[in-house]
Amino acid sequence: MEMDYLGEFAVIAKLGSFSLAAEELFISQSSLSKHIITLEKELNVQLFNRTSRNVALSEAGAQILPYANQVFKMKKRITGIAAEQINREKRVVNIASLPVMAEYDITGAIARFHKEYPEINISISEREQHECLNALESGECEFAFIRKLREESPILEYAAFYKDHLVAVLPRSHRLSAEKALHLQQLENEDFLFLGKGSVLYNLCFDLCSGSGFMPKVRHVSQRPENIIDFVSLGMGIALLMKRHVDYFKNASVKCIDVTPTVESTICLARIKSHRLSHAAGLFWDYINSLYSSQGTGALLPLG
Repeated sequence: MEMDYLGEFAVIAKLGSFSLAAEELFISQSSLSKHIITLEKELNVQLFNRTSRNVALSEAGAQILPYANQVFKMKKRITGIAAEQINREKRVVNIASLPVMAEYDITGAIARFHKEYPEINISISEREQHECLNALESGECEFAFIRKLREESPILEYAAFYKDHLVAVLPRSHRLSAEKALHLQQLENEDFLFLGKGSVLYNLCFDLCSGSGFMPKVRHVSQRPENIIDFVSLGMGIALLMKRHVDYFKNASVKCIDVTPTVESTICLARIKSHRLSHAAGLFWDYINSLYSSQGTGALLPLG
């Protein structure tokens, strides 16, 4: 039996939708459907009652689901333990990171660590927030550079790295570009440019607009903030981004303005409290903490 199919079954059950599950799992809906059909044939039961509008667990599916969750979590942990052992032997530190490494000088911090400890190899992969957290939980990586907003996870330990806040990004020719601050309601009729749907900021900005009494008109979605900033400079719409995004790319044709409700976030190095660090990982954790502790937790840490 393919354990990954059990995990996909659990995601569909959680979201109640094949299309939403395919989006979260980053596979096509047709492939996901084939996996579930294969699983149903192997088990000789129907796992879902499918209609044109929604997907609901069958009686058999409801009984199988708790065990599917356990099996999938066990597989991830077994894989993680094996990866941890390999890393300890090879002196490798596996890190997952949001794709904003240059903007927040994550690249610089890793380079400075490597210069001080050249015998330790750093393996880093760029992922969206939920993928970073999944990799941490499974043990696939020992650390993740993630964006922490208001919430904290009780299973994680954080090392603050860079404090940032949300701003509106407007063309300098925009009628509101001279304002010192804006409330989101003032932007209700604007065309918005959002970061990709898999990003933390997509859901955050959508929820902020909704909480301010309107649904944003999203004209374009991009995975890269520099593309969004360039579109704004060309008059294609406005954006909601973290201030560091705008500062880093230095586009003189746009203006960033503070917005209310105020949203602050901190780029953090995170680890699972209960996972034992390898010797190499312990050195990296101590290095990051010692490098930035003098700035104070939550301080705006200098770049470059």
